[in-house]
Amino acid sequence: VKPVTNVLPLKKDSKREMVNEPINVARVQVNPVVEKQTAKVDNTMYGDVVIDSRGASTVIEHNTLVQGNLYLQNMRKYTLPCGVVIDGNLFLRDVNKLQFCGEFTVKGNIFVSPRSSFGPIPGTARVGGYVIL
Repeated sequence: VKPVTNVLPLKKDSKREMVNEPINVARVQVNPVVEKQTAKVDNTMYGDVVIDSRGASTVIEHNTLVQGNLYLQNMRKYTLPCGVVIDGNLFLRDVNKLQFCGEFTVKGNIFVSPRSSFGPIPGTARVGGYVIL
């Protein structure tokens, strides 16, 4: 999934005209009918992010900040990149094995569905809430 560059009017110049600045919009396929859109500026993603295939997994890179919840679902194996910061909750739905590259931060809870599992959590990881099975 390649990010698409869209332009939004964000501020006015001295002539009171809108000045456009480019932002990246990452489109993640949730199911064949619906596309989830998440605004991505630099290495920060705004809104809930749903990743449910290997192609969409490239949306999250090392040191990405997610300002919302992160949903990982319907995958056999996934490795969370190093330095990811999630300002919400982390949801694991039908992820056979979640591995961690290294340190990460989840400011909320980690919710794990019955058909999901995860490897050892690194000692440098920070979880603000609970791991709920």
